[in-house]
Amino acid sequence: MKKLAMTIVSALTMLALASPIYAAGEQKEKKEWQNGAAQSMSAEEMQGMQVVSQEGEKIGEISKAHAGQQSGNVQFVTISKSDADRENIAVPLEALQFDRESGHAKLKVAESKLDNAPQQADKSTQVFLFELEEHYGVAPGWQEEAEVIGPPVPPTEVPGEQIQSQ
Repeated sequence: MKKLAMTIVSALTMLALASPIYAAGEQKEKKEWQNGAAQSMSAEEMQGMQVVSQEGEKIGEISKAHAGQQSGNVQFVTISKSDADRENIAVPLEALQFDRESGHAKLKVAESKLDNAPQQADKSTQVFLFELEEHYGVAPGWQEEAEVIGPPVPPTEVPGEQIQSQ
């Protein structure tokens, strides 16, 4: 009887120890699925990735991934076009679909949007990100999960989170 009790206690202990590990893995997988492939990729993985049009034609490659200093999350990338004079074209992550298997990022909007994309210049990060999202016609990641009522309100020119190029 004592041996049976020890076996049961040992089995329950192992189960109790394994449950948090399994749940953490399941939660991480769910979060990656909800945020999409872009949110699960590091800035290093994005850099050098080929960018293709909706038709699959090569546009250029990701030259930099820009992450927020506080969050560390990539907020937008710059693309170097293969056949243009304009070297750094900013694109929000929501305008790209990442495919790790092929190593490509597919532009989800018309390629013509790249021709007159906003430049950061001396704008605050918040204002620049708002202009990018408005130009490309995409909602920011945080806004996609929440229910939004009415048109988006542009941020004011106040010091905010700075972007760090990686």
